[in-house]
Amino acid sequence: MYWPDIWRRSVAGPAVTTLVVLAILILLPPAPLLAAGSNGDAVAVIVGNRNYDQAPEVEFAHNDAEAVKHLVLEVLGYRAANVIDLRDATLAQMVAHFGAARGPANGGPAGKLANWLRPGRSDVFVFYSGHGVPGLENRRRYLLPVDGDPNLAEITGYPLARLFANLGRLKARSVTLVLDACFSGQTPAGPLLASASGVLLAPRPAPKPGGLRILSAAAADQIASWDEDTRQGLFTEHLLAGLYGLADGDPYGDGDGAVTLAELGRYLDDEMSYQAKRRFSRRQKAMLVGPADGVLVRLVPGARRWRPGRPAAAVRRAPQPTDELAIEPIERHLVAGAEAVVRKAPSAGADSLALLLPGESVYVAGRLRERNWYLVEGGGWGRGYVFAPRLQERSRTPAPSGRTGNESGQTIAAAAAAAARKVASDLYGPEAGRLVGRGIEILWGGLFRGERGGELGQDDRQRMARNLQLALELDPSGSERRWFNSASGNGGAARPLRTFRTAAGIHCRDFRQTVQLGGQHGEAFGTACRRPDGHWRIIAK
Repeated sequence: MYWPDIWRRSVAGPAVTTLVVLAILILLPPAPLLAAGSNGDAVAVIVGNRNYDQAPEVEFAHNDAEAVKHLVLEVLGYRAANVIDLRDATLAQMVAHFGAARGPANGGPAGKLANWLRPGRSDVFVFYSGHGVPGLENRRRYLLPVDGDPNLAEITGYPLARLFANLGRLKARSVTLVLDACFSGQTPAGPLLASASGVLLAPRPAPKPGGLRILSAAAADQIASWDEDTRQGLFTEHLLAGLYGLADGDPYGDGDGAVTLAELGRYLDDEMSYQAKRRFSRRQKAMLVGPADGVLVRLVPGARRWRPGRPAAAVRRAPQPTDELAIEPIERHLVAGAEAVVRKAPSAGADSLALLLPGESVYVAGRLRERNWYLVEGGGWGRGYVFAPRLQERSRTPAPSGRTGNESGQTIAAAAAAAARKVASDLYGPEAGRLVGRGIEILWGGLFRGERGGELGQDDRQRMARNLQLALELDPSGSERRWFNSASGNGGAARPLRTFRTAAGIHCRDFRQTVQLGGQHGEAFGTACRRPDGHWRIIAK
């Protein structure tokens, strides 16, 4: 579907989530681009940020950059000498190429990109693949350099609004910006922000980038998926396939050799959105901005309608654990400061083995000397790897409050109610949020506290929460999934009862939760809805 305004908020999901992966495609002149060198005055900057100092690596960023560079040279006809290729760009490099806060129109430094232009003759193509992040204070969008801190985006990030402004001032014939980045604090590999575990933050809308042609990989409240098979972003993979001609063929285009914005939009809606739903159980819909009949690529008549062989970097597999990995022994227990994914290999693209919840303890055997990953061990999955900033010393966890069992249970119930109230308000409105919050406080308060003052401990709560997540995600209605903690003697079960979708298309399930606490039996009923990040958030009916 063609969308005239990318900055319009989607209402297809919870308003607390905003995940935007932007791509802005170049407006090419109507003359056919048939061979490399045919657009000799055009200038491109291609940034692939993969290896971060303080954030999980973006496994496919270099692959995406290499594939887009191939498109720019082989299809769009840019000269190799006019392509600036930046891999793992620092903040200083981004400022040097794109300009500082005061751009050339305001007397500030123009940056290398502006200096390379031939005014009125050069087309500009800028591609960025890497992390984006919202500012925790101002909620504005930032590109994250490899030396940036995602929790200090306002200081260490490159503002997206600044990039829009500086590119808009260029005296170019056309300007394209392609951003394959997340701005919600979440990625397919897990959360970026220590304070946003399991929650997609909503960055403030950026100014409309007037004069730019825009293509966005997903709506504001959707996650942009990764394609593990091709080792690229799902959007980038299908974007390139469409531009290489698939979008011009039946049933998306007219086969005239010109790939238009409308044709590409139909192709992405059909192919990419289907794959996201089938493979990842999530909605992902591309949005386009610009004239629907605007031509993006002109292909040679009769040319093949498939992509040429991908560069070797685009099909490189994630590294697997080997004996050659240099491990520095640690041999102590650490706790997860945020949700942490345990993976088969020290790579964000490796298969996942388990999920550690905040506060959950794990045995750390060692740390990779040359990479920012821990080697961890656990029951049920053996050995795996966790990105090091996700774990912390046990002493950094909140100290016991000194409350009595009932007071502590009331606090837990109140926290659960607050979270549920927010989700329900986003889904059904403020009044529903108020009623749901009260219902959750009663529901979970009864489960966490026994009638004689007993209380589920932290380990019990983690086991119960994980058990419920698995039941909601994997089990058919009517089946029962149980948990038991031999240390405390407590246990329970979760049983999904009914599966349905809200009017907004959100996937929800009713469930029954039981707990055995100190010889007492508790039972409660509730409803949980699946968030775009794959987590189930509890609300009450």
